[in-house]
Amino acid sequence: MTSRGMFGAVLGGVGIALCGLSLGILSLGDVPAVMSPRQAYAQVSSCGNGILEPPEECDPPGSITCPPGSPAGAFLPCGPNCMCPVVVTTSTSSSTLTTTSISSSTSSTVIETFLHHFQCYEIRPPAPFDVAGVNLVDQFGSSTVELRKVYTLCAPADKNGEDPTAPAQPGHLTSYGIGAVAPFSRIRNITVTNQFGSLQFDVVKPARLMVPTAKSLAGPPASPVGSVVDHFQCYKVKRSRGVAKFQKVVGVSITTQFESATIDVVRPLRLCAPANKNGESPGTETHPDHLLCYRAKGSGALTATQVNLNNQFGQQTYLVSQRRELCVPSLKNAGPSTTTTTSTSTTPTSSTTTTSVPGICGNGVVDQPSEQCDGGDLGVCFSPLPAFPLACDAPGSAHECNCCFVSGCVLDPESPLPLCCAGAQCQDVTGIGMVHGGACIPPSCAETPECNGYECVGGTCCGQAGQLCGVVDCCPASGATCNAVPFIGAHVCCRPAGAPCAAYNECCSGLCNAGTCG
Repeated sequence: MTSRGMFGAVLGGVGIALCGLSLGILSLGDVPAVMSPRQAYAQVSSCGNGILEPPEECDPPGSITCPPGSPAGAFLPCGPNCMCPVVVTTSTSSSTLTTTSISSSTSSTVIETFLHHFQCYEIRPPAPFDVAGVNLVDQFGSSTVELRKVYTLCAPADKNGEDPTAPAQPGHLTSYGIGAVAPFSRIRNITVTNQFGSLQFDVVKPARLMVPTAKSLAGPPASPVGSVVDHFQCYKVKRSRGVAKFQKVVGVSITTQFESATIDVVRPLRLCAPANKNGESPGTETHPDHLLCYRAKGSGALTATQVNLNNQFGQQTYLVSQRRELCVPSLKNAGPSTTTTTSTSTTPTSSTTTTSVPGICGNGVVDQPSEQCDGGDLGVCFSPLPAFPLACDAPGSAHECNCCFVSGCVLDPESPLPLCCAGAQCQDVTGIGMVHGGACIPPSCAETPECNGYECVGGTCCGQAGQLCGVVDCCPASGATCNAVPFIGAHVCCRPAGAPCAAYNECCSGLCNAGTCG
């Protein structure tokens, strides 16, 4: 299984000693890009040990190692029995809808293949647009957003002659910028696979909503496109730390209703997940096919063209001009799933219900694509620096079955290194803006052992005399306050002049003479 995290093999450390207290400070420059991959799951030869042995076709289950066969042209997930899915394509004469059935002896999934590539064109200038209270549910959660501005119109595209019917398809996508939105917790190390290979990203924040749209060059379309295309909520993505840079793909041919051109696919910009908007299409969030949108450049300008659009937000007329992005059908963290398909002889269509295999964090085995570790199976959670031990976050936590820091931690928000265990926060206990090293301090406490060396006072982790306090800013020792102490270069719980002291770091002046702070 591909782990979600690869951590540095060597972490640099600098010790700061304050009367027996030592805090390791990490330097990001000391963190190499990639750690050695995790070894095989177990020594026993069996399905799930990470070793390909006859009669297995793949191993471990859930890894994206089987030959391409999805509509995205992506590699398929290894089945729970270490056998690759069998791909069977069927179609009906009365419909243009084609389905690809991917099955094995223990699991199957049916994927609709009408999701085309999309070439997106800029709307010039970006048109003002304001719709509030749009509720979205996708595989990353639910949110209520405000839409502002119209950015692009995305047309079905025939890429490299693979989909010659695409330019004639009616379902376009209009992308609207997402404005006001609740804080989004960055999701690290998501694996996305498509015709350009497998990539690993951090999902940073929501950015766009793509809405199914009917388009006409002659006049307003009579009605919006229905359920031919899903809504997609698109998230800004950033290459995960330690992952190789995407190599530009040159000379990709595209044909749309607007043009035939040759473009270069430069770099990934956004991952678009199928979304259920305002409760209109429950279950859409479980659809497997995503879109990964890449920055695209090509020679020759597109002549500005007036387009008439119709979607759920009504009739709209814009000018579209230069090419901006190529959106490619993709699979995200593909894993085994189960599908029930029913059909009758009176209709040529079928209904499909897809249910993902539930996560089993807590069984002590790393057996899900989302897991880095599980209980005693620490997976990739190995820290070579004793001052910064790693553990496996418990089931039910926000980052269950992922590596986490126990006491010392890294403060860089851009780093793919783990968060603190059990919801603790990585705090700069020095109080001087140390960016690289900190301590895991819970936001509240019930007893002192929870505070990683600090004292639990009134439900808050506090420092004792002579201890670093920083943002903890709580010093229960008699007469002590959190202040910067000379000669130390950090905020410490210290006492004023005239107070009793046992060491210089207990005094705010940094001077302890004959048991009294100077």
